[in-house]
Amino acid sequence: MVLTFGLLVVCMGLMPTHVYGDGDCDGNIKKPACCCVGWPLYRCDSDIWPTVNIYGAVIYGHGYKHNAKIMETHVEEFKDYTKQEEQRKRVKEKTGSIQTTLTAFPKSGDSYRPGEPRYNLILRETALLIAETTAPFSYVEQKRFRKYSKTLDPRCPNIGRKRLMTEMNGVWSDIRAKMQSELDGAGLIALSTDIWTKKGMTESFLGLNAHYVDAATRETRSCTLACRSFPSPHTAEKVYVLVKEILDEWKISPDRIIAILTDNGSNMVCAFKNFISAKLTIRDEEEFPSEETDEMYMLSTSDPLLDDAAVDNDSQQFLDFEDNEDRLYTDYNRHPCFIHTLQLVVRIFEKAVEVKPLMKKVRFLVSAFNKSANATTALIRTGKRKLICDVSTRWNSTLLMVRRLLELKDCVRKVIVDANLKVSDLSPLEWKILEGVDLLLGKFDTITDKMSSEKSATIHMILPYVKEINYHLENQSALDVYLDLNSYGAELVFAEVVAKMKEQMAARFAYVVDAADSKYKAIYLAANFLHVWFKDYLTVQEIKAARDELTRLFLVRQKACPNTAEESLAVTTSAETEISSAPLKKTKICELSYLTGITPRCAPNVAESLSGTALLSKELDTYCSVSASSDINHEYDPRMYWMQNGALFPLLSLLALDILAIGSSTADVERLFSAAGHTSSGRRNRVSGSRLEMQVFVKKNMRYIESLSDE
Repeated sequence: MVLTFGLLVVCMGLMPTHVYGDGDCDGNIKKPACCCVGWPLYRCDSDIWPTVNIYGAVIYGHGYKHNAKIMETHVEEFKDYTKQEEQRKRVKEKTGSIQTTLTAFPKSGDSYRPGEPRYNLILRETALLIAETTAPFSYVEQKRFRKYSKTLDPRCPNIGRKRLMTEMNGVWSDIRAKMQSELDGAGLIALSTDIWTKKGMTESFLGLNAHYVDAATRETRSCTLACRSFPSPHTAEKVYVLVKEILDEWKISPDRIIAILTDNGSNMVCAFKNFISAKLTIRDEEEFPSEETDEMYMLSTSDPLLDDAAVDNDSQQFLDFEDNEDRLYTDYNRHPCFIHTLQLVVRIFEKAVEVKPLMKKVRFLVSAFNKSANATTALIRTGKRKLICDVSTRWNSTLLMVRRLLELKDCVRKVIVDANLKVSDLSPLEWKILEGVDLLLGKFDTITDKMSSEKSATIHMILPYVKEINYHLENQSALDVYLDLNSYGAELVFAEVVAKMKEQMAARFAYVVDAADSKYKAIYLAANFLHVWFKDYLTVQEIKAARDELTRLFLVRQKACPNTAEESLAVTTSAETEISSAPLKKTKICELSYLTGITPRCAPNVAESLSGTALLSKELDTYCSVSASSDINHEYDPRMYWMQNGALFPLLSLLALDILAIGSSTADVERLFSAAGHTSSGRRNRVSGSRLEMQVFVKKNMRYIESLSDE
């Protein structure tokens, strides 16, 4: 019979989607009396519609005679049949085939084939796993990894390193396209850059990060534009050309760059200095150690801090560089790294003759403990910790060393006697001086930690923290009296050191606090004004200066980003909008002592600063009349305020978010180099050039590929 033959064809994998059978003149299909090997697939639900069940899929049988009668009897079913036929035709036109035959149906042990959705998903996730963990590409070819994959999914394919590299290129392309889309829609962009050299001095790289505001969500974004191989010699001309080349690749014009943040290390200083004077080669500055290798660096006993000549040399290079930086970055507004500049002030403490002999003795003591296994074991058993050494490339490492020694003071003195170490204990006076070191440098450590953050705005805190440090140093002038060093038979120890540090603060941070200085940048005052809590502590003159700077930057933004400016003007503010603020998150608060005794002003009356910006001036007037709520303090992230009140301040909010996206340090670039160091360490030490850049690019910009998967 025809039906029996049709079922046989299905079993052989040659049957199309629908099973045809014989029927009577009414269109009713008759069940045959005979049997064959195909009947186990046959199931009759009624006398009208026999079905074939293959792997859980139900296929209806249709008579090949009297179709008109079938259409009349089964109208809805025939409509479904017609839709299925149209779908089959479209699939056939695209793929050239209709369906997978039974013989071609995948068995339980077969791997997913290239092109299948599951195969593509496994390949993409494997590439992201390798990028995020910085594992070698050969990891996917190890027997244990493949056995592990087969345990999770028996059909998981065996992926080779070449296929993985191809997929990594695809990931790189997808991320780059997503980033380009966001950067094109962003307003002003802030940059940070630095130079790094691989371990072993085999290759140098220039890192460049971008910070901007996402036009869709108004959230601040940070991304890595490049970690580009940078062959020596590192002349300033080559630095400048490479930075501009990267920006051209991303279609970022100079007028859209609100600030570019650079380190004040010897490499960048000499590079820019050479551009001004002569094309000379420079030495590369040693990279900052990563968090994972901090312990290894701190256990080093042969890494003393720079001597007096080196400190003086660095200081002079910095001052010369700051005097000429405007001649280098003619197209960009360069900002020095706040933290690195702050560390140059701390270096003055290291060269002071009053404390230098003591610090040398402390390092010798710590070195003796680290070289003795018995002493270290005894110290860990009694104090639960061990001593750490300071290193020249670690911010505030001297303070960390002193604090750990003070913390384990009693244990150290006991171990020196019990372990019979060939090192002398510190005298009571020396222990007292170390307490003074902790008091003097503690404020620097707290501020450094705060300003290293990437997740919160920091530029608005530069001005308050400079004032706070100046206030702190003013109080530390009487540190000798507070410690009662006279009772130990000592003369003044800290008075001269504090005086020199105050001089350095005045010289290095004049561009932040001194409006009469030739290098003064009013953007730091404007950023502080954009914090609703700090605004009430500014004087009338400071508020006027901040408004002038904001008006100037607004005109710059209008010229550089006309599209976003038009969108802001299109926002209606006719409806009544209440000012809101996000709840304050609990964080480690750094108290600002310089504000003690100052009463915040409410709604200062300031006249319009410049003409031609009536809308912005109106928003500034409204903002000046607002006082911070009781649950806001100086730890509040001002970006939250401007994100939530964008409808009330359509122009000012976009400008404020662009300004607050500027970083205060190059810590983000150091983290980029830390990732590059992990990617090229150990068994992957030969990874270099464009391959290293691609893997670091994917690792640092993983957020964009996650947003793509969400879409």
